Amino acid sequence: MTIRHRRTVAVAVAAGLIALCAPASAAPAPATTTNPAAAAAGWLAQQFSDSSNHPAPDGDHFNFPNSTFYWSGLTASSIFALAATKSGGDKIDAAIAFVESNVAADASIGNGPAPGPFDGSVATAALAAIVTGADATDFGHIDLLKTLKDDECKAVSFPADDKDFTTPTCPAVGAGNNTFSSVTESLIVTVEARAGGAYAPSAKALDYFLSLQCADGGFTVSNVATGCTSDVDATGYATAALVALGGHQAELGQAAAWLRGQRNPGGYWVAQGGPNVDSTGLAASALGATGADTSISRAWLASQQVSTGPTIGAGASRGALNFQGAFDASSSIKATADGLLGMVPGASLATLTSAGATRGTAVLALAAPKIASGSVVQGAKQTVTGFGFSAKEKVSGVLHSGPVSLGSVSANASGTVVVTFTVPATLAAGRHTVVLTGATSGLSSTATFIVTATAVAPGTTPSPTVPAPAGSGTQGLANSGLNGQQALLFAWIGLACVLVGSGALYFGRRRRT
Repeated sequence: MTIRHRRTVAVAVAAGLIALCAPASAAPAPATTTNPAAAAAGWLAQQFSDSSNHPAPDGDHFNFPNSTFYWSGLTASSIFALAATKSGGDKIDAAIAFVESNVAADASIGNGPAPGPFDGSVATAALAAIVTGADATDFGHIDLLKTLKDDECKAVSFPADDKDFTTPTCPAVGAGNNTFSSVTESLIVTVEARAGGAYAPSAKALDYFLSLQCADGGFTVSNVATGCTSDVDATGYATAALVALGGHQAELGQAAAWLRGQRNPGGYWVAQGGPNVDSTGLAASALGATGADTSISRAWLASQQVSTGPTIGAGASRGALNFQGAFDASSSIKATADGLLGMVPGASLATLTSAGATRGTAVLALAAPKIASGSVVQGAKQTVTGFGFSAKEKVSGVLHSGPVSLGSVSANASGTVVVTFTVPATLAAGRHTVVLTGATSGLSSTATFIVTATAVAPGTTPSPTVPAPAGSGTQGLANSGLNGQQALLFAWIGLACVLVGSGALYFGRRRRT
C-alpha cells in the first residue's frame, strides 16, 4: 500500500472514529409552555399554509378546505388570535403581508364578475391592518377606510334573486355595500370607530347598525331587523363595535345582559347544536370588554384544549381547541382562532393590537411518560410510554444518572412511543429518571421510578451500591452504573478518540515539516 493510500485509509478511519466520539446532533428543543392560550397559539401558528396551500413552517395564510380559494376571514382571525397572546410576531408579519397583497382580489375591488367591493372583506382587511399597525389608508395601494366611506349605501337595493351576486345589495341607507349579515356592519363600525376623525361612522351608518339590535338586547345575524332573532356570534361582534364606539351605554348594557343570560352555568355558549368554542370565544371576549367577569368561560375554553396526538409537524393536534367537543383538522382552526380571543383577558376587537408580540410561539409541553411500574428490582423489565411526539419520528431513551442509553424507537402515527428495557443489574438502588427525546421534534419528557436491590441470599455479601449525593435525601438521583461489557466498550471508544487526536496531530506536523 502506498503512503498516499495509507493516508487515505487513516483519514477514513479517523473520520469514522471522530463521528463516533462526537456527540450526536439532535433537533433544537422548541419552546414549550403549560399555558393553555400560549399553547393554542403555538398550534395555530403551525397551520398556516404556504404557496402550495398546505401547512408549512413558512405558511402565511389560510384557504378554504380542499380548495385554492383564499380564506381572508380565517387569516385575519388568526392574526387577531396571535395578537391576543402577544406571540408569533413573525407569523403575524407574514400573514398581514399576504392579506395586503391579495386584498384587491379578495374584496373584489376593481375586478371580478361581481360588483365590488364586498365591504365585509374590506372591513376585515382594514381591521387586520389597524391591529398590526399597518396603514389602512394605503394597504395594497388601496385606501380601505375611504373605500368603506365611498361604498356606504345611498339607497335600498335588493336583487330579485338572493343568489344573484351581479347586483349590489344595499339592505338600508347607511349600510355597507354587499352587506349580507349584521357581522359585516359590526366590523365596519368597529373599523371606523377605531380609525376615528373623518372616518368615524356616519349618523346613517349608526342608525342602520343599531336597528339590528333585537328587543331582547341581542343582535340578529340577518342584514335586516325583520323577524329579529338574537344570535350569539352576531351579538359578540356587535358588542365589540359598541365598545369601540364609546357611549351608547343603554344598547351596550342590553347586549351584555343578553349574552350573560345565554351563557351556560358551565361557562360556554351553545351554537350549532352544542357547546361551541368559536361562539364562546367571541362572546367571552365581548363580555370581558364590558368589564364583566369571564373567568368561568376562560376555564371552559381551556378545558377544550386537545391533549392527545402529535404536538409538532404534519397531523399535529395537541394544543388545538376542540370543535363541538372533538378535534377536527379543519374546523379546529376557526375554533382555536376565535376561542383564543376569549381565553386571553382583555383581548377585544375594540382595542386589540399586535404591538409587543414576541417572535415565535411555544407548543404545549409534553406530559410525563407513563411508567409501567413505580418500583422495579435490579435486572427486571421496565416499560415507559411517551406521548405527543411527532408522527413516526425516532425517539431515544436515556436512563439517568449514568447515563445508560435505552436505544431509539419509532413513535406511531399518533406520536406515542413505547420503550421497554431491562434495568441494569448493576444500577444502584434509588430513584432514577428516564428521558425520552424526539429526534426531529426536539421535544423531551421525563419520568422517574424507584430501583430496589435484589434480595441477597443468606451467607453472601451484597454488592456495594453507590450512595445518593450528600444532602439529597430520598429524592436524590442514585448513580446509574455500567455493566462490564458497557465499560469495556466505552474504554475502547475512549482509547480510539485519543488515537484519533494523536494521529491528527502527527499528520498535521508532517505536513508542516
